[in-house]
Amino acid sequence: MRSLPELRAWRGTRAERAFVERVRTWSVLDPEAQQGAAVAHWSTCWFQRAALDVYLELLDTEVPAPEVGTFSALEQKMWSFLQLAKAALDALAREINLVYWHLDPRRRFFDPTGRTRWVTFYTVRERLLSLEDFRDDSLARLLQARTRAETADPIYRDLSHLAAASLTAPQLIGHLELPASKRSGAALRASEARILIPDDPRQWPFTYERGFEVGSLFPAILRWLELFTDEVYDKLDLRLRGEAR
Repeated sequence: MRSLPELRAWRGTRAERAFVERVRTWSVLDPEAQQGAAVAHWSTCWFQRAALDVYLELLDTEVPAPEVGTFSALEQKMWSFLQLAKAALDALAREINLVYWHLDPRRRFFDPTGRTRWVTFYTVRERLLSLEDFRDDSLARLLQARTRAETADPIYRDLSHLAAASLTAPQLIGHLELPASKRSGAALRASEARILIPDDPRQWPFTYERGFEVGSLFPAILRWLELFTDEVYDKLDLRLRGEAR
């Protein structure tokens, strides 16, 4: 039988190591809660790694013929990447929720031993920002500034929009620009083409004003997830030390 993951810094960044060590020595967590924290943390790392792996596979995938209605391995990988990246954010939110569930004596967050699949980045963020006791926490300020309303990071807005749109409209390959040297019918890999995702795959005719180019957008999403996750761990570490910034 496969054993449950241990609580460790799987990605190895400074912020992650500090946060993991803080959780490991947090006296309010009994052994069951410690195991829950380990599983939650491993899940965040798993989804981020899976998104990276799918992106690398995507680059080597053959660009499909332009016929309407074809099932494309490339398009399926694009869809998978967006959903995995969004799942990484949701997993990070479950780590946030677990910490605040134990910080809040009134237990107004979501029970981490319950139906955690309903705990998403959106629901945890809104719960945190709605509670006056925690509204001034450095993490609450970070989420407010970076993922909400007009101040949200452009990459976060793009990921959130495309992940939601692609749930019901998975046609993500819109405009293709092929290099002149490859237009003779030879097989073409995704890394050699300029692939544009429509502004909104749910709306026709497609437009391309927002410039969703796979070759630049997807690496930017991966980098943003990596940096944002460490910022969240930094704020959680500060909160567990009883500090405010």
